Amino acid sequence: MTQRPGKKVLVTGVASYIGIHVADQFLQAGYHVLGTVQTGERTDHIVKYFLKYGHGKFVVQEIGYPAEDNVYDFVVQGVDIIAHVPHVVYGSVPGNPMIHVIEPAVKSMLTLLNSAHQYGTRVKHIVITSNLASILHLDTKPGYEYSEDDWNDWAMATVEKNLRIGNQNDPIIAYCASKYKAEQAVWEFRKQYTPRFAITTIIPSYVVGPVIPRPETTRDVEDVSSVRHFIRYFSGEAQDPRLNTFSGNYVSVVDVALAHVKAAQLGKAVDGERFIVAAGEFCFQQLADILRETFPERSEIIAEGHPGQYTHPVQLVNSTKAQKVLDIQYTPMRQVIVDTIESFKHLYL
Repeated sequence: MTQRPGKKVLVTGVASYIGIHVADQFLQAGYHVLGTVQTGERTDHIVKYFLKYGHGKFVVQEIGYPAEDNVYDFVVQGVDIIAHVPHVVYGSVPGNPMIHVIEPAVKSMLTLLNSAHQYGTRVKHIVITSNLASILHLDTKPGYEYSEDDWNDWAMATVEKNLRIGNQNDPIIAYCASKYKAEQAVWEFRKQYTPRFAITTIIPSYVVGPVIPRPETTRDVEDVSSVRHFIRYFSGEAQDPRLNTFSGNYVSVVDVALAHVKAAQLGKAVDGERFIVAAGEFCFQQLADILRETFPERSEIIAEGHPGQYTHPVQLVNSTKAQKVLDIQYTPMRQVIVDTIESFKHLYL
């Protein structure tokens, strides 16, 4: 049974980069949206932005920390769909990553699921934002193509090994382990409880695209970690693309958000399914080349590097399932880059 527009959607983490876009796509599709934010998070700009859909179409609710018991008990009541955009713990976190990164990620996921199971009597579908970190290994064998059947158990094993022998854990590996364990917890919950609602996970790669609402200060955009690199090249802070050896797979934040909506609309047909959303390869030399071509007046500011000399990701990704089942038409890289820059360039001219 498909979910029809006009129903009510709970979007957790609505103040986040992805969360705002998820709410925006549901509102565009005709749904009513209740968004949650943590205590103290700014919301006035979001409420004002969503007024374009009409008064009462978007409502925001402040809750406590996502890993606190019962924090979702009230907000899951009276909604038909939940789009769960989890709080991200990323970067250098002091102490044991099991305690400070991995366990909170799992706890917050289970808190949401348990609340929906116990109190969300109208909930028909939960669509969860996961991450490609739950799938990709950092010790990838060249030529291997990852799909929704793969799991990054390597990251968790690495964290556990380092804790055993007293080595310090890399925060990136700890982050990957947290995404792996959190999504594993989702499917273990589904197997154990056989909930009445469908569960689907959306698994994006490196997420870029426009910042909404239109940012008013540089901090509004620099807090978005994936967009920060775009700022560095556009502003001239990054002087040589070769210094950043990152190459991977990109996807537009709009496409990620739309995947949540389409999964929710398909209902039970995608219950128990994982969907990788990744549009194609990306490296920072490509970013520099497109920026210099699109904004020739900044050619003396934007680093040139070695035009056309692109690095390629070791980790190959098959994202055709989302195209076929969810009918996601991935936004081309050039458009994603230009849309991203256009959303904040007024702050850096």
